[in-house]
Amino acid sequence: MREPRVAWLVDRLASQGWRRDERSVDLVNRDGSRCVEVVAGAQGVRELDAKVLRVARWVTQGPARHACLVLLGSQLSHERLRKEWNMIRTLVRPDLGRRIALIVEGVTAGFEPRFPWLHPITKLVHGQPTQPTRRPASRGAMSPTIFQVLKLVIRHWLLKTGPLSRRRLQVESGATYPTVARALRKLEECAELERLPNRRVQLRAFPQKTWLEMLSLSSSLRRPLSYVDATGRKLEPWVLLKRLEAMKPPGVALGGVQSARHWDRHFDLNGLPRLDVVVHAPHGSFDPGFVKQLDSALRPSQSPSAEHVLVVHSLPRAEALFDEDRAGKLPYADPVETLLDLHELRLTTQADELIERLPRGSRR
Repeated sequence: MREPRVAWLVDRLASQGWRRDERSVDLVNRDGSRCVEVVAGAQGVRELDAKVLRVARWVTQGPARHACLVLLGSQLSHERLRKEWNMIRTLVRPDLGRRIALIVEGVTAGFEPRFPWLHPITKLVHGQPTQPTRRPASRGAMSPTIFQVLKLVIRHWLLKTGPLSRRRLQVESGATYPTVARALRKLEECAELERLPNRRVQLRAFPQKTWLEMLSLSSSLRRPLSYVDATGRKLEPWVLLKRLEAMKPPGVALGGVQSARHWDRHFDLNGLPRLDVVVHAPHGSFDPGFVKQLDSALRPSQSPSAEHVLVVHSLPRAEALFDEDRAGKLPYADPVETLLDLHELRLTTQADELIERLPRGSRR
């Protein structure tokens, strides 16, 4: 599954004659002389390095081959990008560097060579909407409460709990009957929901269309609280994790990478990039006072490019539905909250693998 804006751009280019060739690169033109690789939200240079090397290998396979790397929603500053791009290009042969272009969303000049074949791509990148194409108006806006109901429906499918009644969704979410009905209608209009004779419902499969819409709205609907170490001493997330486990504040569960390791014994990631926690907030608000107890140097961050060591998400529904730890430590957020955290971390591959493995019972 792709990040929504990547999927949007790839689909638009495919409609213009580019063909998908994901074994080597994202897209290739009709005669195989041009390729496009798309990456979204690179917070550091590692991902950019890897993508450049990927397209460089493709370019080396023919003297007439040219490549274009498209960067969407980068967290790096303009100057940092320019510096890193110039440095990365020195790592490949000069003739290869001259055949690899970079187009950066929001930066209209300064990165890409002026090859004529890039013009339609550049126009799409700089003119694309900030969100994927909107759903039909009949589906209505996705309110925060509908968002919560949809998360519950997906949670039950991932955990294979069986068909659902509307009453159960009302109790777990705290939503009204009409709100639950609207959420189910959204799924039904995407042909992702099956209604059973006993008036219960269940998903036909993982709801890809609805999930993409949820991902595109996740940041605005979840409104995470991000924290940085104000002292600049590079406080390790592992240290915060140990302190939080010792405190064990009520209504708090582990999310993100730690929760993913709980749900999937094959989860593939070394280290802990940040500590993600979920706080049950049945009344819509919560007191983040436990953060000060973790470390007095933690300060709220307003910059998406900052090095966050702690991110707190609220869970505004009636029932927390956390998964208790067998050793009596902190509970874990449900799989859907975990998946949303992984997407925030740009761990899309690991998120997709978790979706694939959970229905097969890979949980510890």
